[in-house]
Amino acid sequence: MAITYKNIASTTVASDGQLKINFTNIPQTYDDLEIIAMARIVSSQNYKREDINFTVNDETGSAYYYNARMYSGAYAMGGTQGYSSNGAMGATSASGNTAGVFGVTKLYIPNYTSTTSRKNIIIDQSQMSTSGGDPYWFTEIGGMNRQSTSAITSLQFITNNGQGFAQNSTFYLYGIKNS
Repeated sequence: MAITYKNIASTTVASDGQLKINFTNIPQTYDDLEIIAMARIVSSQNYKREDINFTVNDETGSAYYYNARMYSGAYAMGGTQGYSSNGAMGATSASGNTAGVFGVTKLYIPNYTSTTSRKNIIIDQSQMSTSGGDPYWFTEIGGMNRQSTSAITSLQFITNNGQGFAQNSTFYLYGIKNS
């Protein structure tokens, strides 16, 4: 069985502070979706990393169950889990990180067109920094279960801190066929 990837859409932030990334009218002709973000978040607190959140179909109040494991260097930092009104794409590089360093975050959503089952979402994120002289490495792996059974037709990405994405942050949306 050949697996094919098709770039459905991509968007690049033109200037610091863009609050939202939207993918609308997602074709219902693929089996799975993959979203890859090479992003950096504006942070007035000068943090090295900040979170990217997302919503599906502009829904409000939808419940997502999140379970993740975070690592820094060779050490596990612990896990998080629980229900949330937004999906969590994971942490990415922020203003306190080394200048010009962008984190890479990926979501994989199998069976996104189904209207009879909840959507499982796989999260994979990584970043590196040498800010402050000490190497800083952070990765996060996890999963999320979207409680709604509706097909995914749009995705909206926002920053957790409300300050927006940095210039040149880029999001790619891929459709995957398992034929």
